[in-house]
Amino acid sequence: MKKRNHRHRAAYSRSQTSGGIPQILRYSVIIPTYNRLKSLKECLQAVFHQSVPLSLYEVIVVDDGSRDGTKEYLETFVVPKGGTLRVLSQSNQGCASARNGGIMCASGDILFFTDDDCVVPYEWMATLLQGFEKHADVVGVGGWYRASEDMLKRNMFARLNDAIERMFYGWYETHDVYANVGVNPCGNTANVAYKKSVFKQIGLFDAYTKKTAMIDYEFALRVSTHGLFTYFVPLVILHTKKLTFLEYVQKSLRYGMADEYLSRKYPGRHQRRMAMNVFWYMSEIRKWDSRVPAIPALFFLLLRVWGGARAAVRPVPTRAVPLTCVRRKHVETFPNGVTQETEYIEQEEYAEDRTMLKMRFQVYAMLEGEHETPLVSVIVPFYNRPEYVTQEFIASLNKLCVSNDAIELIFVDDGSTDSTLTVLREAQSQFRFRTTVLTRENGGPSAARNTGIRAARGAYLAFTDSDVLVPSLWLHALLFPFLLNSRVVVSGGSQLDITPTTPFDMWRNSTIIPAPLHFTNQFNARPYDSAHLLVSRERLADSSLLFFDESFRLPGGEDMDYTMRMKQSGGLAAFVPQHISNKRSMNLTDFLKLCLARSIGINKVKEKHRNLAPYIPGYFTPLSVFSTWHTLLHLVRRPKDRTGLLMHIFLRTINSTPSGRFYALVSAIVRHKTTHRA
Repeated sequence: MKKRNHRHRAAYSRSQTSGGIPQILRYSVIIPTYNRLKSLKECLQAVFHQSVPLSLYEVIVVDDGSRDGTKEYLETFVVPKGGTLRVLSQSNQGCASARNGGIMCASGDILFFTDDDCVVPYEWMATLLQGFEKHADVVGVGGWYRASEDMLKRNMFARLNDAIERMFYGWYETHDVYANVGVNPCGNTANVAYKKSVFKQIGLFDAYTKKTAMIDYEFALRVSTHGLFTYFVPLVILHTKKLTFLEYVQKSLRYGMADEYLSRKYPGRHQRRMAMNVFWYMSEIRKWDSRVPAIPALFFLLLRVWGGARAAVRPVPTRAVPLTCVRRKHVETFPNGVTQETEYIEQEEYAEDRTMLKMRFQVYAMLEGEHETPLVSVIVPFYNRPEYVTQEFIASLNKLCVSNDAIELIFVDDGSTDSTLTVLREAQSQFRFRTTVLTRENGGPSAARNTGIRAARGAYLAFTDSDVLVPSLWLHALLFPFLLNSRVVVSGGSQLDITPTTPFDMWRNSTIIPAPLHFTNQFNARPYDSAHLLVSRERLADSSLLFFDESFRLPGGEDMDYTMRMKQSGGLAAFVPQHISNKRSMNLTDFLKLCLARSIGINKVKEKHRNLAPYIPGYFTPLSVFSTWHTLLHLVRRPKDRTGLLMHIFLRTINSTPSGRFYALVSAIVRHKTTHRA
């Protein structure tokens, strides 16, 4: 797929105004068209029938070299009284070039885009304009499109296309999104309006090829990359195109090629979304439309993957479009008033902003000052792990850059059957902080942490595990977000292996995704690693939120449930760009236990928070698109790690089957055994 540099050859063809020359035109509606005369007639009728007065906007139709009588029809088109129609013509160069021609000739300050195979409702322009009024800083407002129910019944390819689109954007059909980061569905050129100034700021649509797809998605990515806000509204317009088999084959191939191009132009910001777990893909499609047959769906998925593989895209420089904004924000509002938001702070501001530097000095003063009662209680559960109580573990805690009375250590032995409790008590005197060793009957990591919480005296509670080593500024990094944002109730990060020695260790490292400092209350977003968490007692409105759910007897899912409940209560969680070190090396048995325990825990989270399903994209599917593609890249680039990575993909494949039946069965067996043992 070679990039073609076409010089724009759009020529002025015709301008027609009914009812005299209008006053200053505030808006322009741009419609590219190519050999779709029948649907164009319906489109124009709807565009000229809007609640916005005809005198305030012009309609620009760009004929991209049609040969079906479109030119003759436009020459004889009768413009409604007070309306303005401008017709541009050019040789066939593709929809991106056609839109760019319309943009350069438009008179309005706000440009509306739709397609020649779409029918917009009466309040289309007014609804999008309300978005600009609601958020003055947005540069674009848009919605989505769908085929009619009659079309979905009659056309299998329309059903398949609709199911795939809704698989990624279906949850946005009922709520607003205000964002300058992430996958904001605003931007589909069938139903969007942009300020004209944004095209002067970041350029026109990328006409990298004559016939391809995702041109509007590329522009939306570029908008967010420059830190500009867009606003998605749940306004759906009608898509009238009837797809044929050959057209959908071509569409699938073009989408694959576009995926390849965008993954090179935006490394780290765009992944080839369709090259993923087949079971997940099929189950999601069937969830959105049970009428879609499995074999055609799989066939077109493979076509899309093949299209990406055969794309001869010329090399694109790494980070061809760099991220220029520092602070980024993503807000989703649901019909019942539930709001999920995420604010990102890039490393530049985190490290150089004077206000933040002052706050970091405040953190140092807090942790290195004198305290009558501990500022932070560090809680560590143990179960049959005497080998981890080493001088290295003791040194990592003693090297924390805090005063002796700023923290207390609470070790909880969860009914170990070996010498763990004895080793802990022998090592107790080697810590420079006040150290307490507690013991209880075996009840799982959640119950052990709760025992430590009840004994804790600190204003903040920090959680870590016995098989990790923390850096000297661990608590500084976790405490800093609490000063930065008054809504933060919990902060945390991720963990990496110190020296990966097995393929399974390499897998664990490959699934960690770097991220800037950010605040979020999205229910399934990080942080939720109980080996790296800090919680504030005072900021929790309900003290019961301090305690873990003890029904999670296995290590997996309990930390996700823990932070979810805090976010659900109205607090924010902060993810810090600092990791702790995991010193535990996994073998095959450990790896299988870990994957099974996590999958069982996640299924339990699904059951417990079923009411939050509409607000969670993907509904806690363990197979996230990003991490799966990230893992697949490691599978190709690191041949020595294939055993662990393949096992990881296999387990996630089973877990992503419809209803999670496999793990539901395993979960029931494990619960029976643990209950019987207890």
